[in-house]
Amino acid sequence: MPSTNSGTWPRFFCLNINAMEVFVLGCEKKTKIPFCFLVVTNHFNKDKKIIDELYKKYKSIEIDESTYRAAGADQVKLSFTNLRELENILLTEKKS
Repeated sequence: MPSTNSGTWPRFFCLNINAMEVFVLGCEKKTKIPFCFLVVTNHFNKDKKIIDELYKKYKSIEIDESTYRAAGADQVKLSFTNLRELENILLTEKKS
């Protein structure tokens, strides 16, 4: 079981590629609010129309440029607090 931030943001699942966390799922200890983040290529962030559509469709999504050293400069972090939305985006959004 992943132990990073276990005192405040315990993780249930963490997928790493080398030293980089690319898919993390957990729950804030105090509020019990779930969280998830995915790290994807910055290419994902190029189409403003697609990003706007995602914000309309997924109310809990946050999209931020990430500066995680292990990934280099080409990365974006998608964060969710609604795990149904996470499931939906993984299962239904078109791949490009």
